[in-house]
Parts: sequence; C-alpha cells; structure tokens
Amino acid sequence: MTKFRVTVCLPPTAPADVAAALAAAMAPFDMNLDVPGWNERGQWDWWTVSAGSDRLLVKTGHVGDARLVYAGIEPGTTPSPPPSDCDGGPRGLLDLDGTRDRAVSGARAEWEAECEDWRRAVADHPPARPWAWFEERHRADPVRYPLERARIDHQDQPLNQSLAHFSVTGRYPHLGIWALGSDPVAHFSRGGQHFLDAVAASAIATWAVLTVDGTWIDGDQSGPLDDIAVVPEAGNAHLRRVAAYIEALDDDVLVIQLLCHC
Repeated sequence: MTKFRVTVCLPPTAPADVAAALAAAMAPFDMNLDVPGWNERGQWDWWTVSAGSDRLLVKTGHVGDARLVYAGIEPGTTPSPPPSDCDGGPRGLLDLDGTRDRAVSGARAEWEAECEDWRRAVADHPPARPWAWFEERHRADPVRYPLERARIDHQDQPLNQSLAHFSVTGRYPHLGIWALGSDPVAHFSRGGQHFLDAVAASAIATWAVLTVDGTWIDGDQSGPLDDIAVVPEAGNAHLRRVAAYIEALDDDVLVIQLLCHC
C-alpha cells in the first residue's frame, strides 16, 4: 500500500459542480469498482483533494477567486483570509512560474548543504564508482560478470554502504538515508542544475495525471505524453512531460491535485 499524488485536469466546471466532476472523473479508476471482481483500470482505494505542503501559487490579482480549490473546503468556498496558494483551480489563475521559482529557491540551500556533506563523505571513504561503470562491465561480459554480481559490487562499495546505514543525525545529516541500489555518485556528479531542474518539474507535476479526455498516465506507463519532446539527458522525463502538458492547457481548464492511496 502506498500514497501518491495525481493531477486531475477537468473541462471548465462551475465551482459548485467541482466535487461531482472530480468524483465522476476518478470513478473509473476505483480499485474496488467491480466488487467482488477486480477493476483492471483500478489505481486508488481512496483519494482526497491535497497538493501537500507546497501548494500551487495563485496569480497576483486572483487571490480569493471562488473558482480556486482548497483541501478540506467545499468547492466554491473561499477561506478567510484567502491564502496566496491553493490545491487547484483554473490553469489561468495558477502562477506556475512562481510555484516553480519558489521550489527552486528553497531547494538551492538544500543542495548546497547536501554537497557539503557529500564532500565530507567522499573524503571519509575509498573512491566509489557510479552504477554505469558496473553496468558497462556487465554488458561487456554478461556471462562472467552477471547483472546480479554488478548490483552487489555497486552496493558493497564502502561509501554506498555508509550512506545507506548512517543515522540522519550523524556525520552527514543533510544526506538523509540513501537506499541500497541507488546511485549517489551519479547524482552528485551531475551537478546542482540537474537537481534543481528536477525540483522545478516536480513543483507543478505529480507522479500521475488524469488528462482532460479521461486518460490516466503515470510514470510506469507509456501514453500520449510520450509525444511531448523533452531533453533526454536531463532526466525526469515523465515529470517534465506532465509539467509541459499542464502548462499547455487552456486557461479555463481545471487543474486539481489529489492525494491518493492504493
């Protein structure tokens, strides 16, 4: 069981009808829709309106607009005093650039702190190689160097072992805990811009998106968003495509973020 966020894109709808429109759009993806059978399209067993702690900023001049959507508040009702961010609304009322800039600004200090801890961790351990080095070695001789051996050798490097097990209150508090199998060497070697670009994309994009025509697309699926051109080497292609799709929507299309459980 896990939680994730989905961005639901709806045709223009009166504020009083938003709750019903959301329920209708999400209904085909209810995992228990065909009880006692199994809904092959099922994606969730409950959902609620929620963009999380970093909500979508509202464009200047539109704060308090009744068309904006807020978690836990009946659609069409505006909190008092109205906040400068929301969980959804007409795309034309959402300050997507500002939302992105806010996220990047906050993440820049985080990146600098992580890099400082990373330099300390590298100095404390023997040199480590990125996963790509082991993968290439496997491809060159898959019989004598099987993929599982490559994974083990990559994970067994002292630096990776340390980052996967140290206490977050220990010597490298800004690195968190890297799961074994992840690739911190590649992550930090890409540089800060790669990290900040990913933050910018995820500021307005979610793991899944329900398009205006009712198509569910997430990071595990191919779909119409694959036709949106992104820079391959930049990584995070799915989030970049979701962000590009949202930005290209008409101003009156509703963009609402939900928290789902499956």
